[in-house]
Amino acid sequence: MEQYLYSIEELRASVEEGTRQIERGQYYTDEQVNWMLEQRNRQLA
Repeated sequence: MEQYLYSIEELRASVEEGTRQIERGQYYTDEQVNWMLEQRNRQLA
């Protein structure tokens, strides 16, 4: 069974923050994001 770690409100706030970061030129490529998630998942495992 899949467990969601974030609520809809938290995800929406995260997306809005990400949008602000992109507007300021502080954004990551998909590869960087995937790499960071992979590292985080390894730490949690």
